[in-house]
Amino acid sequence: YLNNRVNYIKGPLKYEVCLTSQCNQHCLHCSNGLINKTSIFNCESMKPILDQEPVMIVLTGGEPLLHPQINSLISMIKKQGAFLKLCTNGIGLTEVVCNDLADRFEKYDIIQISFDAADKETYARIRGSAYFDKLLENIQTVRRKLPEVTIELHCVPNRYNLRQMLQIYTLVKALGANIFSTAPLAYLGRAKREYQADILSLLQLERDLYRYSDNHTRYIGRLFEICSLY
Repeated sequence: YLNNRVNYIKGPLKYEVCLTSQCNQHCLHCSNGLINKTSIFNCESMKPILDQEPVMIVLTGGEPLLHPQINSLISMIKKQGAFLKLCTNGIGLTEVVCNDLADRFEKYDIIQISFDAADKETYARIRGSAYFDKLLENIQTVRRKLPEVTIELHCVPNRYNLRQMLQIYTLVKALGANIFSTAPLAYLGRAKREYQADILSLLQLERDLYRYSDNHTRYIGRLFEICSLY
């Protein structure tokens, strides 16, 4: 199936679309703190993007599930035939929402959920909300309602969760996710107040994560970058 799709590539491989700057969390590491006003993606702007026949559309935010026309946008993307990746903090992935997504998502689509802590105290400190137990419940709902969709749990390393990384990965595996991913802290917005460990410590931790990777829950990503544009 994938090989057939690749043989007919006409447009860009990927478009990343920020649907809104609105968010229902206040994460310490968020670069979105640079945005001082609320912005909402105009649905009409999706048509010229889809006319280029991209292979994949990535929906981000803010929190994309807060967009008032999220279901319509997803339907537009899937009607065009593109693969879809939804990047969300997971709070809005209720059973009702998952039922709606199950009608639109298909095999090889991805739901990326932010997952930055191994316990509720660390989660609250990083994300400014007490939704850790709700997040665990929602991830299990996604796995149950969308069994063929790829679940990627995504973590941004910071000073509060670095020592938990292997614990976080263990929990990711227990939740049945397909991928555990990390990305380096971007020193923008509120994230400028944060810091990471030294490069050698991060390199060793990254090696440990790759050693812990398996075929059921792969690890992908980096914990640091040698050169930054930020």
